[in-house]
Amino acid sequence: MKERKVESINVMRSNKRSLALFCVGIVCLFALPTVYARQGAKPDYSSLLEKVKKSDRAADFTALRMAYFDNPPAESKEADPKVIQAMFAALSDKKYDKVIESGQLILNGSYVNIDAHIALAAAYQGKKDANKEKFHAWVADGLIKSIVNSGDGKSKATAWTVISTDEEYVILRSFGLTPGTQSLLNENGHYFDKMDATDPQTKKKFTLFFNIDRPYGKLGKLLKQ
Repeated sequence: MKERKVESINVMRSNKRSLALFCVGIVCLFALPTVYARQGAKPDYSSLLEKVKKSDRAADFTALRMAYFDNPPAESKEADPKVIQAMFAALSDKKYDKVIESGQLILNGSYVNIDAHIALAAAYQGKKDANKEKFHAWVADGLIKSIVNSGDGKSKATAWTVISTDEEYVILRSFGLTPGTQSLLNENGHYFDKMDATDPQTKKKFTLFFNIDRPYGKLGKLLKQ
């Protein structure tokens, strides 16, 4: 099996550790488990998003992510890596208005983009806007927990379910880990990213697994067109 070298994260290189700590802080900020509504008809993306925007504590972030991927709204658009890079560069320079401009642009196309919510929470913290800081930190926390709660990442059987490669890197940063090599695995009709990672503080190495059935299936359909 061929291994491909994971590209180094090119966002906020000078503040990589501080960004990881900020992610960890968001995960710890809301200690209570997220409440998921599982009864009744499967809600659509717009109704799920409305609950989030109203700060409804019963908002289902897992359903939101899956609905966005499975049946994206007409205005959906993947975030431009250059916009994300510029957003975090502006955050590093404490140009909070620029961060907010870029973050909102990303959310207009993909409200489930975790990086945008993390950056917006940090920017509003810098602007002393506690309400907006708390809101975006809550959304980022909910999205991260929806991934972490899908498994433990220690094996293919308990792999974390993601809808994009970006989510994999967010999880690594949330745990303060540096990515190493990445391998694509196929087992029993399911696809996984096997990610090697290292804790830069302790030098301890980890092997983590992400279920990528959704993004890999989408890629397969595009290649067949």
